[in-house]
Amino acid sequence: MSRSRQYPRGYWDKNDLINMYGVPGSYVREYQFKISGTYIFPYGIMLSAYFAHEQGRPFNRTIPISLDQGRRTIAAEPRGSKRYPNQTYLDLRLEKEFRLLGNTRLKLLIDVWNIFNADCHYRVAETNAASEAYLAPAGYTLPRRAQLGIHFVF
Repeated sequence: MSRSRQYPRGYWDKNDLINMYGVPGSYVREYQFKISGTYIFPYGIMLSAYFAHEQGRPFNRTIPISLDQGRRTIAAEPRGSKRYPNQTYLDLRLEKEFRLLGNTRLKLLIDVWNIFNADCHYRVAETNAASEAYLAPAGYTLPRRAQLGIHFVF
């Protein structure tokens, strides 16, 4: 096969690369801010937190076209011309450890994820501009949820 016919990995047809040269990858975010930490209160009570704010992932509008080799979907505009909404998370953990006999310990904990109950979507149902579901939100982040846990260490 000649060098001119080799396409980037994952692409089988050069038409898949229309409007895709020199654009950000589908998971590229220009900025992200993440911070985490743990504070130990008196009596061995620990509070841990994780906060993140991320720019939405890039995507682009697509259109279906008919070619000699069949029907293809191509990019109607460069990837990155649209972005999903920004996402902000705050997760917390509260933990207390009790010493039992010898080296055995019992840990009680509670985790709470998505404290802000952010419900932004991270994908759309369809990027095809000819579809009725064009840009319909899909793939929502999970709602606020909690988990109780017990760790027995021996």
